[in-house]
Amino acid sequence: MSESIILIEKNWRVKNKLDNLPELLPREYRLLAVPVVIIIMAGFIMFQQISV
Repeated sequence: MSESIILIEKNWRVKNKLDNLPELLPREYRLLAVPVVIIIMAGFIMFQQISV
């Protein structure tokens, strides 16, 4: 999932001629938050299954 986000953002930067910027853009921070939320949710669900 993260690899596909990187590919999409790389193509978006090249299309908009922003590929020389060394830092992350606000749009990229938002897209990187999605996998983090999914990982946290999966961990919480696994913890619930163990504790039952």
